Amino acid sequence: MKKFIAYFFLCVSLSALSTHEGISSAAAERDFRVMNAIFARSHATAFRQIPAREAPLLFSDVKVVSIPLFLSRILTYYSSLHADHTMVGFPPELIEKYNLKDRLFPLPLKFFGEHAFLDTRLAEIPFGAELTSINGKSIPEILNSFRSFPRGKELNTTLASYYLSEQFSSWYFLSGEAGAPWHLQFFGIDKKVKFLTPRGVPVRISTNREYWKPILYSMFMDKKKVAYFAINSFIPAGTAYNSMEKWMEYFGAFNTESRMRGAKILILDLRANRGGVMPLAASSASWFIENKIEDRSTSRVHTRLLPYREFAVAINGQNAKQKDFDKLEDFLARDFSDTIKNGYFETRNPEARFVSLHPLENIYRFEKIYVLIGPQTYSAAVYFARLLKLANSHVTLVGTQTGSPGDGHSAETLVTYRLPESGIFFDVPLARVEFSPLVPGQVKGQGLMPDKEVKETLDDFRLGRDTVLETVVSYPH
Repeated sequence: MKKFIAYFFLCVSLSALSTHEGISSAAAERDFRVMNAIFARSHATAFRQIPAREAPLLFSDVKVVSIPLFLSRILTYYSSLHADHTMVGFPPELIEKYNLKDRLFPLPLKFFGEHAFLDTRLAEIPFGAELTSINGKSIPEILNSFRSFPRGKELNTTLASYYLSEQFSSWYFLSGEAGAPWHLQFFGIDKKVKFLTPRGVPVRISTNREYWKPILYSMFMDKKKVAYFAINSFIPAGTAYNSMEKWMEYFGAFNTESRMRGAKILILDLRANRGGVMPLAASSASWFIENKIEDRSTSRVHTRLLPYREFAVAINGQNAKQKDFDKLEDFLARDFSDTIKNGYFETRNPEARFVSLHPLENIYRFEKIYVLIGPQTYSAAVYFARLLKLANSHVTLVGTQTGSPGDGHSAETLVTYRLPESGIFFDVPLARVEFSPLVPGQVKGQGLMPDKEVKETLDDFRLGRDTVLETVVSYPH
């Protein structure tokens, strides 16, 4: 399972305050008490893991608390907390006020073990060049400074390598080493490169694949009788497929073209899918299952009244007014029971949330389906992959372990709070979703595991090859 800490670093990578700015020690303690109380009372997964005692004093030894110090200490305090869909960030006015964009390492990197490689093009420096030092400090020295951070001891694992690539700038910032201009040195290149923070965001080449850009993308390899279908999100809003009708029209057109071309193999790519709406994922799964499946997944909450509601600012990423929070609390009271059982308000009518999925009639059937998964496969995408694996014996999961667990997650309703002193935003998911039935062999808290593990190699990365996709296409069919 992804740790709570991972989300903090993920979002901090977008923005962070200058190390020379901060708030008073007393203000930092007040923010931490508010944050801790909200987590303990609201987060359906986290509340059992947070000590019931009053939040300890974390900043009594200093007079002024910089935001990096504030973040690093609360992250250390929560370092063993397992709770997904939890994020932290900053409003635009703070980003502008403290010129945050210049405080973070500006270039995307790709890690293999403890070696860092450039994941973009930089003037005369070629894509894939190995970065050996930043501002005079070697990459091993920098990574060693991360050892005290949560996940720091896991840097040599496949998943940690992914998180390190995603979160390097944030960890580097919190380690106190951040500062522009950036003096870079690369293996095999004699001169040092002085790099100023660009206005635009450098493109991460390894994830800038054409088939990961749109929400839905399909292509066909007629000679191999292979159909490829990337589903990169289950959030239809703001796209060309912003309604169930338009979404299903695309699936229908793909089904028709697959029949016309006589495709025998389907490759469903979920590697860039970070989730979305679970009912949409379930409806999408109906196109690819061969057997009926009764999904009995349930959800539960720890609160039906939001604590510190005066600091809540958004629901599911959308700005909210007081009437919206009134509706949210009405929903919590209506859909969840009046009494607590083992610390939770259970779903009032669980049967109403059960889903019966039937194979669609008269649709094209593939002889084999390969579902590509990886660390970015998350939430509703894991739910979708699980349904296919349970309801189609011809499905094979290929790639590496998914980023979120295969037995459920925290989600459904996310509330954004703004801490009163620092102005930091953080998201708290209210509901705990538990999948049922589970894929045989599923380990609690671990990602959905592939049937066939395929890892990206350094050579393929440098050549721009999609190791996983090419491996699957080359399978004998």
